[in-house]
Amino acid sequence: MKSNVIIVLLCVSLVLLLSSCGAVNKPAPNVPAQSNQSEAGGDALDMISFSFHHSSSFANGCYRLEITREEGGTHIDAEELFSGGRIADAVIEEDVLAQLGRLAATYRVDLWNGFDKSRKNVADGSAFSLRITLSDGNTISAHGDNAFPDRYADVSSAIRMLYDDLMEQYGLHEDEREAEGSESS
Repeated sequence: MKSNVIIVLLCVSLVLLLSSCGAVNKPAPNVPAQSNQSEAGGDALDMISFSFHHSSSFANGCYRLEITREEGGTHIDAEELFSGGRIADAVIEEDVLAQLGRLAATYRVDLWNGFDKSRKNVADGSAFSLRITLSDGNTISAHGDNAFPDRYADVSSAIRMLYDDLMEQYGLHEDEREAEGSESS
């Protein structure tokens, strides 16, 4: 029981931290979609970085996914928060950012830019923070605490499926990380 209270307090702290992030960074106005046709016929967003954090009052609902294009490939930094779960920190060849760019274009995530809303007094809620940097330097930034932009459920579900796939391929549990570290020493 005591550990559940601690987990809930940590999630609430994360929600407060994430919701305050929007006050510091002012997003660029009306970022247009760019290059590469998506499956829905719109232009895919040409991303160089993608950061998505999700928290909820349930420990298994708290995670972060950060993906950055680098010279050597695509860097994935992801973690299941507060659940002692897996961590992924790897450079891979596949371009996950292109998949996310098509997803963002399909659901017009560019229209979320500047979304920063909060609904107080929700007992068991959730929050998110999204930041995308495009190849032209523009950013898309959105934050919500029990308040969400249009089509959020569809987008967050697709992101979670991608996150689960990436964790399945590249994620290590704490004991696996320790074993890997002792093998390399």
